Amino acid sequence: MKNNLVVKKNPLVNARYKLNPLELKIILAVVGMIDKDDSDFWTYQIRVSDLDADYKNLQRAARSLMKRLFEIENDDGWVMMPWFSYMAYKKREGVLECHFDPKLKPYLLQLKDNFTAYTLKSVLPMRSSYSIRIYELLKQYETIGSRVFNLDELLQILQVPKSYHVWRAFSRRVLEPARKEINQYSDITINYQPVKTGRKITAINFRIAPNLKKLPLKQYIARVRAECVGKTLLRTTDKETGKKIELSVSEKGYLYNNLDPHWKITHKRAQEIWQLMQDNEVCFEYIAE
Repeated sequence: MKNNLVVKKNPLVNARYKLNPLELKIILAVVGMIDKDDSDFWTYQIRVSDLDADYKNLQRAARSLMKRLFEIENDDGWVMMPWFSYMAYKKREGVLECHFDPKLKPYLLQLKDNFTAYTLKSVLPMRSSYSIRIYELLKQYETIGSRVFNLDELLQILQVPKSYHVWRAFSRRVLEPARKEINQYSDITINYQPVKTGRKITAINFRIAPNLKKLPLKQYIARVRAECVGKTLLRTTDKETGKKIELSVSEKGYLYNNLDPHWKITHKRAQEIWQLMQDNEVCFEYIAE
């Protein structure tokens, strides 16, 4: 189940709703069972053992999900709809049976464009539903590398309680836990910066980058060689000569020093630098000495 692909139409990713972590993971687990060629919903079965939940919490989550609605804004206004039309627990088999509401078909079936996709394993370890939601919202913009949210808009999308609407509470209770979980568990890393209008924080600028720590070294090197040509990758010091190094990579994939075109490097030291670059997620984050 962990390697199942979750694919959602972007209006559903941006929808307004509030769910607890177990409720959200149930939905994502079922979405992960949809095949790209399916033209209709099936009755899906989730093994309860995969959800890491006891019977009482599962029953509570299922009952809640049958009542939950989400809201999507469109050109004509907005639409509200439920997630599921049917849920049942089969005790002997240890499975939860689920059937999505038919109105969800345009948002989950046979998607060709304007969708967001990720593997379920990126979010299953997360303990906060805000972490999962923010991950989806930013994963959608991974190729762009940034996303700016009006603060009020993000509060509405996440359905954050009014007690968290003050910036200090929102950043401490929502943004910081989400940043830490996303960077630890998912395939992307994020940072954010508040944007002020006058003295008031009115927006948030998120930076998004691939989580290179999740890649094997060979894949990481290939990624850097493909995406980071000519960029300053790392500032460090040569161990043997003590000279300053401003590391970059050529179109042919060779490391070189911007400060000294004649600088030579041993194979062993090159491997150390590649590993240092990987450990510090360079090319996407500025690394000081």
